[in-house]
Amino acid sequence: INSESTNHYDAIGMGEITGIPLACGIKMLAEGKINKSGVFSPEAGHIDPHDFITDVLDELSIAIDKPLGDFEENIRINRSWE
Repeated sequence: INSESTNHYDAIGMGEITGIPLACGIKMLAEGKINKSGVFSPEAGHIDPHDFITDVLDELSIAIDKPLGDFEENIRINRSWE
């Protein structure tokens, strides 16, 4: 996270950026929130984006030791087929 519009956090790197979303997906799989098998595009609808992104933001805020704000303040989900 580094730009003029955000703070710079030296403690976060590729490990966190790739590992945290993967861990959140595995957590959803273990909790039974993903019940389809196979390979799907992110848009396929097999993962609830609200649950996934909320988990990712929560875990990233722990990794950088800073609150990232509420989900609804940061991201709006819009699917063209809904």
